Amino acid sequence: MIFLQPYFLFGLLAVSIPIIIHLFHFRRYKTVYFTNVSFLRNLKKETEKQSKLKHLLVLLARILAIIALVAAFAQPVIPEQEETESSLKAQNFVSIYVDNSRSMQLESGEGNLLAKARTKARGIIDSYPATARFQFLSNDFKAYHQRFFDRSRMKNLVDEVSVSPSTRQLSEVVSRQKQLFSDVDKTAKKHIYLLSDFQNTTADIDRIAADSSFNINLVKIKANQPNNLYIDSCWFEEPVRQLQQTSVLHVKLKNSGVRDYEKIPLKLKINGEQRALASFSVKAGQQVETELSFTNRKTGWHQARLEIVDNPVTFDDVFYFSYEIKPAVKVLEIFEDNPSPHLARLFRRDSLVRYTSSRVLKLNYSQLADHHLIILNQVQSISSGLIQTLKQTLSKGQTDIVILPDFESISSNRQMADKLDISRYTSSDSSSTQVVDIATSHPLYENVFMENIDLTSDKNFDLPVVHKHYSISRKPGSDVLMRLLNDKPFLLSERKGNATIYQLATPLGDAFTNLQRHALFVPTFHRMAVLSQKSGEIFHYTGGDRPVNISMRGSESNDQVVKLQQVNGEYEIIPPITKGPDGLQMENKVKKAGHYRVQYNDSLQGYLSFNYNRVESDLEMLSLEEMNRAADDNIQTDMTVYEDSPKPLQRQIEQNRAGYPLWRWFVVLALVFLGFEVLFLRFLK
Repeated sequence: MIFLQPYFLFGLLAVSIPIIIHLFHFRRYKTVYFTNVSFLRNLKKETEKQSKLKHLLVLLARILAIIALVAAFAQPVIPEQEETESSLKAQNFVSIYVDNSRSMQLESGEGNLLAKARTKARGIIDSYPATARFQFLSNDFKAYHQRFFDRSRMKNLVDEVSVSPSTRQLSEVVSRQKQLFSDVDKTAKKHIYLLSDFQNTTADIDRIAADSSFNINLVKIKANQPNNLYIDSCWFEEPVRQLQQTSVLHVKLKNSGVRDYEKIPLKLKINGEQRALASFSVKAGQQVETELSFTNRKTGWHQARLEIVDNPVTFDDVFYFSYEIKPAVKVLEIFEDNPSPHLARLFRRDSLVRYTSSRVLKLNYSQLADHHLIILNQVQSISSGLIQTLKQTLSKGQTDIVILPDFESISSNRQMADKLDISRYTSSDSSSTQVVDIATSHPLYENVFMENIDLTSDKNFDLPVVHKHYSISRKPGSDVLMRLLNDKPFLLSERKGNATIYQLATPLGDAFTNLQRHALFVPTFHRMAVLSQKSGEIFHYTGGDRPVNISMRGSESNDQVVKLQQVNGEYEIIPPITKGPDGLQMENKVKKAGHYRVQYNDSLQGYLSFNYNRVESDLEMLSLEEMNRAADDNIQTDMTVYEDSPKPLQRQIEQNRAGYPLWRWFVVLALVFLGFEVLFLRFLK
C-alpha cells in the first residue's frame, strides 16, 4: 500500500490531542481513608478499575478514528503491479493530443470545449514528475509538434492552441504519436492522451492499431446538448450552364441536432447580389433537399454562396461555389474535300455556337485547343502532326472530338483510331439496317425523350435508317449510344481523361443514312456541342487529400507558377502543380473557405471555391459506454477511458496510475470508531 498524498500523514500528530485530554482527566489526587468506612473503600477501588477501562476504550476509539481519518486524506492505494527498481527509475514520455477541430467551439458548463481541453491538458502535465518529457499534437500536424519538450514549454503550447479547420481521424493521430516514440528508449514509460469530444465521424477507436508498449488514455470532453443545422452540398440539375437560360440548383441541408427546424430561410447570392430565396423545414436527425432557380444574365465567371443562420456552430452556415458561363460554344469542322451542309445549317442558326470549318490541308494546328468541339468529317489522310496535336488537345481535357469516318478509306480510319487509342473501325457492311435502341439515360440524351419511354417495344417510334456502315470493335469502357438491328454500335462514346470522343459508324450522307434528316440529328449534335463546355467541379473542400484539377489557357511550361489568391482577402498560396491523367492537378493546400482566383503568370485562369469539410458538422458523439466498449475490445492495448466529471483530471490520473484506492474504506473505519466512542460513553457504566 502507498499514499498519493503522504504529506497528510503529518495529521497523525493530532493523535496527541485525545491522549493529552485523557491524561489531564486522570491526574492523580491524594486519597484520605476513614477508619469506619472500610466497606466503602473496597467498593471505590472496584469502581475505579471499571472507570479506567471505560476511558481507555474511549481513548483507543478516538485515536483509531483520527488515524483512519488522516489516512483517508493521504489517499492510500494498492498498486496494480509491483514497481521494480528499474521501472521506478524509468523516464516518462507523454504525448498529448488536443482536438482543435471546429466542433470544439461548442459550449459546456465551463466555457467552450477547447478551453476545457486546455485545462485538462495542463492537469495531465502536472500529474507527471518534473523529469518527464512531453510532446504536443493538434489537428494541424505542425513541424514543431515532432519534438519533446519540458513541462514549462509544453504548457505554453497547450495555451497557444486555437480552433483549426483541419480534421483528423483518431487512428491517424495515434499513428503519428507512435512514430515519434520510435526513437525513445525502450525502457521508458510511454503514455498517449487523446483529448476530444469523440465525434462518431472521426473517433475510429476500433481502428487504432493494437500495441502493448503504449498506454493510451481517452479523455472525454463533453458538450451541452448540441444542435446544428448546416448546408451539406449543392449541385446543378443541368451539366452545363448557358446564357439567358434558367438554372436549377439543388441544395442538401442536414439537421444533426435534437430539435426540429421550421421555415428556415435559404439565400443564394451571386457576385454579391441576392438572386434566389427559399425556405425549408427539417426534423431532428434528418436531411432535406430543396431547389433554387435563377437565370444566367451574364457571361464569365460567377462567385456564388448559399447562406443560412444557425447558432452556435456557424462555420458550415455558408457554402461557396463558382461556375463559368461561356459566351459561345466554339465548334470546328475539319473536312477533306467539302464541308457538311447539314452541320453548317445546324450550328450557324444557333447564336450560342460559333461555328467554323477548315480544310485539313489548310488547318492551323495552334488553334485546335481553342475549340470546345472538333468534328473530323471524312478526313482521308491524317498527318502525324495533326494526330499529335489532337492527342495534346485531348490531354488538356477541354475539347471533345466527333469522328465521321470516310467510307472509302478504312486504313486511314484505323490508323487514326490506333493513334488516338480508341475503338477501331474493322470492316464495312453494305446491308441495310436501322437503329433499334438509344441510350436514353446517357447525359447526351438527357431530357430529350419523355420519361419511361421504351424504344425497343414501341413499334411506332421512328428511328434512323442505315444503308451502309462500318463495324466498330468496342474498347472496354466505351458506351453505345445508338445500337443497330444487328447489335452493332451506330454511335459510340468514349472517355479520354476529361474529354469525350464520339464515333459514328457512317458518314453523314443520303447514300449512307438518313440521320442528318432525322429528328434525332439536331438534339444529338447540339448536345455534343453543349456538353463539350467543360464546367468542372463547382466546389471543393479545404485541406483534402484529393488533388484539384485546373485548366490553363495558352501555353504551359515546366517552370509555371500558379497562385491562388482569395477574393476579398489577403490569403494567398502557391500550391504544387503536377500533370495527371486528366490534365494539370493542384495539391490541395487551402486552409480557409472562400472564393479564389487562379493566377498563372499574372493572367486570370478562372476561379475555385473551397468550403470547410462537413465531417465536423455532424455533432453526434460517442457515449462513455461506447468508448469503454471499444477500449475493451482492443485487448492487446492498455487503453483507459476518463469520463468528464467535476473531479480534477490530475487526481484521476494519479489514482488510476497508482492502483486501487482505499480512502473510502478508511473513511468508513473512522465513522465506525467514532460510533464505538459514542457507544462506550453512553452505555458502558
